[in-house]
Amino acid sequence: MEPQVNTSQYSIVVVGAMNPAIHHPQWYGALTILSAEEVQDAVRGGALVVVPQVAQFHAARLQIQCTPANWQINTSDQQQRGRIVDIAAMTFQRLGETPISAYGLNARFEVTTGSQHAIQVLGAQFSNGPVDLSFQGSLPDFESLAISYGMPHIAMEGQPDVQRQLKCSIGRSTHARDAIVVAFNMHHAITMSPEFSRFDLDRLLLASTVAFEMEDALLRRILDVLTKE
Repeated sequence: MEPQVNTSQYSIVVVGAMNPAIHHPQWYGALTILSAEEVQDAVRGGALVVVPQVAQFHAARLQIQCTPANWQINTSDQQQRGRIVDIAAMTFQRLGETPISAYGLNARFEVTTGSQHAIQVLGAQFSNGPVDLSFQGSLPDFESLAISYGMPHIAMEGQPDVQRQLKCSIGRSTHARDAIVVAFNMHHAITMSPEFSRFDLDRLLLASTVAFEMEDALLRRILDVLTKE
């Protein structure tokens, strides 16, 4: 059988010094970051929690969570990937004074392969011939089925340097013996210097959306290897 993607999860994580108590759905609504319908859905939902140490809520096809160490938005809907980038950008445009050290654009897929040996197949394929995604000639480092690509930095006028690394890990699913979990993390480390007292995370986030396209390309390569096996 051809491999099939059963579930998908997309997320943006921002690492820094956060204040969870302000992250109430109505705050997002007042700033028109979320629609009135999404705010209403979040307030009525049973997942709403807003206390000094954590804030979390579900709004339609989105989930937002904030702790003192990070802020995160998730969706399982591929059509909402652009939306979660926009929400993250608008949120930190408003919270421009928040100290931020890193952010990530992530994706996670559960794939039914029809084989209990999918990980061995992928391991042999990647070890014999590194996956070529034309990432400026950067070859991955192999540790079991953890793959790491060095990526070009993001350089924008008036913004600090952003170092990027795309990491892919492949493991067995706990739901089925013939399924695997493929997870991607495009990590962005922000390098501050004395000339930057602050920066525009919204601009950096919007410049980083190519990460999802790269993750899609690598997933297609993985599925292609399994299809040919």
